[in-house]
Amino acid sequence: ATLKRNHQSDMNALTDYHKKQIKAIKSEVEKEVSSRQQERTLQLDNTLEGLRQGSKASLVALESRLRVEHEQEMEVLRRKFHDEIDLLSETHKKELGSIKAELEAIRSKSIVLSDDE
Repeated sequence: ATLKRNHQSDMNALTDYHKKQIKAIKSEVEKEVSSRQQERTLQLDNTLEGLRQGSKASLVALESRLRVEHEQEMEVLRRKFHDEIDLLSETHKKELGSIKAELEAIRSKSIVLSDDE
């Protein structure tokens, strides 16, 4: 029973650890997204200010191109975030599977010991 509680505690700790990792990665990605958005906004503001003196057609074309570039960068960050989450999820599943297998082995030994008594 103590081993079972210890393994349950280990599983809970592992789950908490992975939740914290996911939170930290999410926070890191959100900071990176925010930073890039601020940089991009500043670039857009500076570029747009300079182009206001130019033709409307070139302004529209540049704005469109920068939007596409920005969306592409955001998609790369989204994929990176989801890949990290998937990797953590797979690691978590493997570790939980291993702990469950250990628990089953302990239960089997407990049953055999109980039968021997």
